[in-house]
Amino acid sequence: MQTSTALSSAEASLFNFGANQYEAVLKHLLMRAELRLLTAGVSFKIRALGGLPFAVPAQNQLILAPETLAGPHAAVILRHGLELVRLRELAPLARPVCGLLAARTALHYLSFESRLQPDPLLARLEALIGSLPEFDVLSRFWEILSVLQPGAMTTFDHASFDLLAASWQLAMPAEKLMTIGGDERLRLDPSTGLNKYGCGTRPMPDAAAFGSCTASTISERGYSSAEACRQRLLRAALGGYIKREFSNETHGIRTHVLNHYQVTDIADAILAASGTDATLLATLLAYTRAPDKKLTSILMSPTETGSGVLNAVAGRHFAKSTVFRREVELGVSIAGLNKNFPVEIIPLRRAGVRRSRNEINAEIGRQVAAATGNQGRVLLHMIHSSKTGIQAPDVGYAQQLKNIYGAQLEVVVDACQARISTLQVRRYLESGFTVLLTGSKFFSGPAFCGILLTPQHSNPVNHFGHLPHGIEDYSSQLDWVIPPPSASTAFNSGLLLRWAAALAEMDAFAAVAPRQKALVLNEFGHMVTSHMTGRWCFITPETISLPQPEGADWDNNSTILAFGLRLPGTPHCLMDSNELAQVHRWLYSDISHSLSGSLAARPCQIGQPVQLDSQQGRSAGLLRIAASARLVSDCVSGMGGSERENLERIDSDLNDVFHKIALILENLSSLRESLSSHH
Repeated sequence: MQTSTALSSAEASLFNFGANQYEAVLKHLLMRAELRLLTAGVSFKIRALGGLPFAVPAQNQLILAPETLAGPHAAVILRHGLELVRLRELAPLARPVCGLLAARTALHYLSFESRLQPDPLLARLEALIGSLPEFDVLSRFWEILSVLQPGAMTTFDHASFDLLAASWQLAMPAEKLMTIGGDERLRLDPSTGLNKYGCGTRPMPDAAAFGSCTASTISERGYSSAEACRQRLLRAALGGYIKREFSNETHGIRTHVLNHYQVTDIADAILAASGTDATLLATLLAYTRAPDKKLTSILMSPTETGSGVLNAVAGRHFAKSTVFRREVELGVSIAGLNKNFPVEIIPLRRAGVRRSRNEINAEIGRQVAAATGNQGRVLLHMIHSSKTGIQAPDVGYAQQLKNIYGAQLEVVVDACQARISTLQVRRYLESGFTVLLTGSKFFSGPAFCGILLTPQHSNPVNHFGHLPHGIEDYSSQLDWVIPPPSASTAFNSGLLLRWAAALAEMDAFAAVAPRQKALVLNEFGHMVTSHMTGRWCFITPETISLPQPEGADWDNNSTILAFGLRLPGTPHCLMDSNELAQVHRWLYSDISHSLSGSLAARPCQIGQPVQLDSQQGRSAGLLRIAASARLVSDCVSGMGGSERENLERIDSDLNDVFHKIALILENLSSLRESLSSHH
C-alpha cells in the first residue's frame, strides 16, 4: 500500500518519553493528506479515556487516547474520529446518525489499509460496510458507539433510520467515493491502493508524476475540492434536500466547464463518466437525429484513442461493467439498440511510422464519399490529440468535408486529452462540431471524468425518444440540461467528486499567465529530450507539430512525448507493447525487494504503452511522458520556490524517471526471475 498506518520501530520508541512524543506521532500521521485535509478548526487533545480509542465531547473537539497513537490502527481511528467531528458539524443534533455514518466511513477507510484487521471497536461493526442494515441491528450498533460521544443520551429512532437511508451511500471517504460511478477501470488493487494505470485516489506527493496522457493520482488541491463536495452532499442528505444538491452540483460543473472554455453563449454540456462514455453518448445522439438512415462511424486508429472507443462508436458495451456497475457482455450492443453502426478505421501509422497529413486526409475523404452513398450518414471522429499527440484529420479538411456533405456528415472532435486552447474549442463548436473533453487527462483530475460540449439546440427533446433504454446504464438524468426519459434516475456521486477535483486543477491552470504556460511547457519538452539524448536504451521521442490557427495559445507546445525502448543487446529492435507494459508496472511500483536503492522504491508515473503496427511479427510500442496542467500551475505558484527552482525540481523528477527506466532495463533478467518467483 502506498501508505501504512503501522508505526515504525523508531516511532514506537517515542512512547517511552512522554506526552510530547504522542503529539509528534499525531503530527506524523497528519502528514497524510487524506487525514490532514479534514482537520480545519479541530481542537486535539491526548489523554486517557478509560479504554476508549477516542471521544468527541463537543463540536470540533477530538480527544485521542495515548494507546490509540501507540497502536497499529492509529490512522484508522484518527480517520474515524475526524469523520465524527465533521458530521457533528453538519448535523449536531443527530448524534446516532453521525456515530453510525462515521463508523461506516472508517470501515471503508480501513479497506485501503490492506495489512490491517479492524480495531476491536470496528470489528464489532463490520456489517456497516455493506448495504443499510435492519433497524434493530443499527440500534444495537448505536449502543456500542454512543460512548464515543459523551453525554449522548439520544436513542436510535425511525427518524434516525430515515436520515441514514438518505445518506448511506455517501458515508465513505472521498478516495473511496471517487472509485464509484464508472466501469472497472476505476477499481483499485487492494494491496496497493492503485488502479491498473498505477494511480490512486489519495495524494502521493512523493511520486514523479508524468502520466497525465493516461491517468493521474489526485493532488492535495484536487482531494481538498473533492472532500468539500462530499461534505456538501452529506449536508444535503442530512438536511433532506439531496436531490436538489445533486442537481446544483451537476449544473455547477457544466457551467464551470463552459465558462472555462468561454463558450456559454454557443454550447450545451452533458456530463459523462469518462471520455469513452462521452464517445458512446455522442454516437447515440448522432443516431437519434436520423434513426432511419444508416450511420457509419469513421474512427482514427483505436490504439491512438482509447481501448474501449472502437466498441463505443459502434454502440456496444466497451467494458465488462457500466457506469452504474451493471455487469454486461463486452462488445454486445447496448440494450434497446437495434441498429449496427459500421465502423471504418483510418490508420495513423504504417509500420510504426506516422502517415502524412495528405495521405490520411485522402483516405478519410474516400471513406466519407463511400459511406454517404444511398443517403447514408457519417459520424467522423476527428482526433485533436491522440495518445501520442497526433491530430487527424486537420481542422481545415474536416470543415471542407462538412461544407460538402452538410447534414449527412457530423463531426465529433475527440479532445479528451484536453490539450486544447479555449480558442480552438470555440472554433470547433462554431463549425457545428461536438467536442469531447475530460478533466482527467491534461488537467490531471482523478480517473475518470468526461463531458460533451454540443452546439446549442443541436439535441432537440423530440429526438430523445430514439435513445435506446440501455442509456440508463451509462448516464444519469442529472448529467443533462434537459434529461432524456431513458437516462437513469440514480445519482453519480463519484463522478461529481472526480469533477470537483478536476475543476480545482482547471482553475489553477487558468490563473497562470499565457506567457508562463508556454515557457514552462517549452522548457519541459527540452528537458525530456535532453534526458534521453545519448542513452542507449531510448529511441528519441517524436516531436509532433500540430497545425495551429492564427492566435495559437499554449497548446502550440508538444505536451506528450512518445518514445520507444531498445531491448538490451538488440539496438535495432523496439520492445513490444507487452514488454513495455511490464516496464510501466515496474516504474510505478516499489521494486526495492529486487533492486537496491531509493530509486527502485520511488513511484514513477508515465503514460501507458501505445501499440504500434506489427513490425516483422512483433507488436512494437511506445511509452509516453506528458506534461499536465498541474505541472504548469505548481511550477508557477505551487511548489514553494521560484519558477526556476521549481523547474529544476521537475527536471530532477524527470531524471529519476529515466534513471529508473535504465535501471529496469539493465536488470531485466533479475526482475523477471523475481516476478516468476512471486507468481
